[in-house]
Amino acid sequence: MDDVNLKVIGNRLKAKRKELHITQDTMAEQLKITTFFISRIENGKANMSLSVLNDLCQYLDLDMAEVVRGANPSKENYLDEDVAKKLEQLSPKQKEMILDIMDTFINHSKD
Repeated sequence: MDDVNLKVIGNRLKAKRKELHITQDTMAEQLKITTFFISRIENGKANMSLSVLNDLCQYLDLDMAEVVRGANPSKENYLDEDVAKKLEQLSPKQKEMILDIMDTFINHSKD
């Protein structure tokens, strides 16, 4: 999780909480954490454990991958941007190798 941006995660959580018309106080009480901690999470100023993030996501009915990476696994092309970013880092020779590997996967999946 090298590219984790706490501010972006916090903004996603806050947006969903507000969309659901849930106050920080209500959420804090339900999750047994402090309103101050929720505020710091939503403002990208607090680290949280995966357990806390999972609790927040479940409470807000969010997919954790979507919150952390902006990827929604329920959408067919959710990895395309990540793949494209990785490909940009490769040399032309490495890209050729990746294309060969992809062709192999595609051809074997047709069997």
